[in-house]
Parts: sequence; structure tokens; C-alpha cells
Amino acid sequence: MRFKDVSLGMILRLKINMKREDLTGQKFSKYTVLEFDSIRNGRTYWLCLCDCGNKKVADGGNLKSGHTKSCGCHRIQLGKDKLENLIGQRFGKIFVKDWCDIKNKKNRWLCICDCGKETVVYGHHLKEGVTNSCGCLKGCEPENLSNMTFGLLETKEYLGESKWLCVCECGNTTITTARNLKDEKTRSCGCLTRRTGKDNPKWRGCEDICQSFISNVRGNAMSRNLVFNITIDDILSKFNAQSKKCALSGQELVFAKNKKEQNTGITTASVDRINSSVGYEINNVWLVHKYINKIKGSLSVSDLLYWCD
Repeated sequence: MRFKDVSLGMILRLKINMKREDLTGQKFSKYTVLEFDSIRNGRTYWLCLCDCGNKKVADGGNLKSGHTKSCGCHRIQLGKDKLENLIGQRFGKIFVKDWCDIKNKKNRWLCICDCGKETVVYGHHLKEGVTNSCGCLKGCEPENLSNMTFGLLETKEYLGESKWLCVCECGNTTITTARNLKDEKTRSCGCLTRRTGKDNPKWRGCEDICQSFISNVRGNAMSRNLVFNITIDDILSKFNAQSKKCALSGQELVFAKNKKEQNTGITTASVDRINSSVGYEINNVWLVHKYINKIKGSLSVSDLLYWCD
């Protein structure tokens, strides 16, 4: 063979073979190296035996770095360890016997139907009520939920596969499963989450005052080592007693409906200490406009009125 007939690839393979570390017999996590397999793109590949019994070709560099640990069963086992255990649970006519496998990155479960037939079902189909039998219920009448109310939704029409067409109080329509309706996981078309203030079911506060307002006042007091012995109910009581107006200027006071609005500065109400040498006690606070509070600062009421005159 003439030198000019020797390709660069042949020279590269010769160099790799000369420098190649023999991994035969070595153990890498779940893999045991059986024999050298091939060289591809300048990298050595080895035939390995996994602890689960599968044989697979793996990159030698990935074996030594720990990037490759098994034929894939290790990853499946990790996923199995982290998933929600459905074994022993019942979904409709289906009883979950055991975990089966992972398909399309989703867990599947081995189940037995009340009719005696075994079937494999995706976990999310069980929990969402999409699958509640091995198929033996097809053709049978589903539970009649027509014209029933769940939260803001009223069921109108059964669409099959446990799904119902519903009309929300806001006028929008939505499709959801019978299980989500009965478990109160779906209570509206989504409009509930878009509501602000006390109209939102997750809102925390007291009438016109959101929880974030009192939290901000408390945090500010704590940062200055001031006593804070008032509650959101105390603030509301002062607000109503002052006819929702500033105690000094008579201006209307506004509270933000939620934390997002609170951060925009829409709130004009602020809690002021009548005697600035005393902390936040129920008899030492009133509500004033935030600009009045800034002007007053640490002045007493009499000093403030003196300089205003």
C-alpha cells in the first residue's frame, strides 16, 4: 500500500488504537464492559452489559465521565421513584395493580377492571377521569350531570369520554371532565382567576383592604424596631369610622385590590402614628393620605397644624 493511498481517517484510527485504554471487564455504575466495539468520529465505543440484562453499545468517554450509567433503566427507575404512587387506588371501574412503564415521557399503570380485564393506562388519564374502565363502559349511559351546577359552571351537553360542555356565569363556554367538576378542580371557565380583589377566591384580606397592605405596614414597623399590635380588622374599623377619608385632610382614601395594584402605587391610604414616639397601637393610629403622612413625618399633629397655618 502506497503512502498516498492512506487516508486521514485510517491514520486517526491507528493513533486511537495505539492510545486506546482497554475498558474490558471494568464496571461503570450499572454497566459492565464486555468488549471493544468500534471507533466512530474519533471516539471509542464499547459493548456493555447492563445489570438489568440488556446489552448496549456505549461511548467510552461517557462511561468514564459518568454521563452514561445504564441502558436507560436507571432513568426509568428514578422517574418511577419520584412519581405519585397510584397503586391500590380506584378510578371508576379501574383498580391500579402496579406501575407499568414510561411512554411518551408519561407514566403508565397496570390496572384491572371490574369486568376482570387487565389494561395499561396513563396516570394522568386516570386522575383526570378520561379513562374509568377498560372500555367495557362504552355504549353504557354515563352518569347524568345535565343542568347541574358546579361552582360557576352549569353542565349543558355530554360530549363523550367523560367530557361535558359547560356554560359559565360570565357567559363563556368550556369543556371539562366529570371528575374535575365533582372534585371541584374546575369551577369556572377561567374567569375566577382573572378576578381582582375580594371577587377572587384566592384573595386574602378584609373587605376593601388586601392582606399585602397590612403586611407592608408590619414589615416597615419591624424594620424600625417599632411595636406593632394592630390587625387588618383594626385598620378596617378605623377606615369605616373615618368614613373612608383622611383623618387630617378629609380626602377620600383608596386601597389597592391586590398585591399587583399595591405595587403600582394606586393606594392612597396610609397608617400614621398619632404620637410618633409610640409604636403601632390601636389607640395611637389613624388613616391619613400618604402624602399627608410624608409631610407630617415625625411631627406631632399640633406642630403640623402650626406650620400649615
